[in-house]
Amino acid sequence: MGRGAFLLAVHGGRVLGLDRSAARVRRARNLAVTEEGFRLPWPGEERREVSLDLGGLARRGVDFAVADPEHLPLASRCFDLVVDRGGDGRGGWGDPERVRAEVTRVLRPGGRIVSPQAGAPAGVVARHEGWVLEAVR
Repeated sequence: MGRGAFLLAVHGGRVLGLDRSAARVRRARNLAVTEEGFRLPWPGEERREVSLDLGGLARRGVDFAVADPEHLPLASRCFDLVVDRGGDGRGGWGDPERVRAEVTRVLRPGGRIVSPQAGAPAGVVARHEGWVLEAVR
């Protein structure tokens, strides 16, 4: 449903959510412009929620696209931040190293990656609840 994309959009900036499923992308796009009363959990507070004006968020730069994470149809160096969840509704990535190469390719110099904590990647800036934020050169 694009919850992560909507949550990032609450904090500003333009957001592009990607998924391998056209049905999930359609659902997120429809949610962005048609449903009311959508609520998301507030980070770090299990019982607190934030209400979103989804139509407003869509007009302020939230979009969704179908994409293969191993071959992103995006220009190089076009994003400041990539959130790599390690998979999507279909499961984990088939070739995580190839996905990592694509994520790195689409990041601008000095960009950041947020991903599930796995080992000790170089450039870690912060860790929180099983996730890492790392800087990419």
